[in-house]
Amino acid sequence: MEPAADPERVELLEVPRLPADAGEPVEYAFSAVSAGGSHVCGLLSDATITCWGLNYDGQARPPSGSFAAVSAGELHSCGLRDDATIACWGFNGSGTADAPSGEFAGVSAGGVHSCGLRRDTTVACWGHNGHGQADAPSGEFAGVSAGGVHSCGLRRDTTVACWGHNGHGQADAPSGEFAGVSAGGVHSCGLRRDTTVACWGHNGHGQADAPSGEFAGVSAGELHSCGLRSDDTVACWGLSDDGITDAPPGEFAAVSVGRGLSCGLRPDATVECWGLGYDGTTDPPPGGPLVAIGESGECGLRRDATVTCGAFNRLSETRAPAGSFVAVSDGGYWHACGLRPDGTIACWGMNNEGQTDAPAGEFVAVSAGGSYSCGLRPDASVACWGANYWGQADAPAGAFTAVSAGGSSSCGIRTNATIACWGRETDGRTDAPAGEFTSVATGGSHACGLRRDASIACWGENDHGQTGAPAGAYIAVAAGHSHSCAVRVDRTATCW
Repeated sequence: MEPAADPERVELLEVPRLPADAGEPVEYAFSAVSAGGSHVCGLLSDATITCWGLNYDGQARPPSGSFAAVSAGELHSCGLRDDATIACWGFNGSGTADAPSGEFAGVSAGGVHSCGLRRDTTVACWGHNGHGQADAPSGEFAGVSAGGVHSCGLRRDTTVACWGHNGHGQADAPSGEFAGVSAGGVHSCGLRRDTTVACWGHNGHGQADAPSGEFAGVSAGELHSCGLRSDDTVACWGLSDDGITDAPPGEFAAVSVGRGLSCGLRPDATVECWGLGYDGTTDPPPGGPLVAIGESGECGLRRDATVTCGAFNRLSETRAPAGSFVAVSDGGYWHACGLRPDGTIACWGMNNEGQTDAPAGEFVAVSAGGSYSCGLRPDASVACWGANYWGQADAPAGAFTAVSAGGSSSCGIRTNATIACWGRETDGRTDAPAGEFTSVATGGSHACGLRRDASIACWGENDHGQTGAPAGAYIAVAAGHSHSCAVRVDRTATCW
């Protein structure tokens, strides 16, 4: 379900700038790929994770750090860090993303639960447990797979054990020796030791009718399955709508099946996906991991200086133009803007108020607001364009060092370090306090500034406590629609 439209949706973070040579092409290699509900995550050769596709719950926004494995679930994702701990992100209902402590050798993200294989060969599961899918049996395991509402594990004795919902027999694993197992939506598949594939459970679309032949791996999705044959080609079976089971020709090193899509890892370390391509799930990003994100986290700047956008695809908001950028601002109401290396601005998305009609000329910064945008020119002046019902696009004269466009008001830092705000005056949102500031962030109906003494001051609407900044020393601040967040000098984050 799409979130309700909000004409003042905006979340602002300061976006770091890339070096001048950031536009040079950079090659990135994948070492693993995992297809989830409506998003995909890949492990890059530098041990970082990049994700693409639907991102409503943050499932496609992985944390930084080095990882050894990644698994994309329905609305969340999990990764195995190099220190053998697990980190999960995205939807956290029922504690889905609350991974337990301890050392693990593997992790699998399922529907609304996850399972991990501990270093001691036991299995631990967490998250929703309405059908016992998180009640892992005791014993020694060599692998584990979390499905929709059931889970399966490969025991050390090569037999398969499944637990959780069994309405279609998806937890009735057949006897025999297996080399791997994959739990899907309401069916499961296993790779036998003789290299054949066996599937069990719901078979309404033929997803459990595994073809004959020799396989090296298998992956069960929601309504279809895919296997990696011994000759390194991929075969898929089950629901065939939208090309879901039309695996591309050529050699693969691995295959992963999600909900309505599949992704394969090629021997040349590239990823190719097929099936339902909504939200960009079948378009692996070519530019590597993000080095900067926009204010709402839906658009990011990659190391090759290209821009990629995630969850919202309304009116081309996520269809960032080609070319190099040095900064991106995506806090607008269904639009975003980017600053190119030559100082020009490109905006995309909804344009009912002219918010994407950036003026010509050079800029040094850009900020996308409610239904308007603002930019800072090299001569320190501010220019705004788009909706101007409350004067939010009527930037005052004078010299500025920064500008931030909010829901219906804007704020900028003058060269004397004071803040000036303009636009909608309701609830005192343009009444910036006196004093010297180093940064400012304008939200939906409030704003916050970082003072030179490292303290934070906020003003404007306070119906949710968004202006009640806690005491302490900070290095950054961000204002969202009805909340605020800041980074302390010890690099920890706090929100209110």
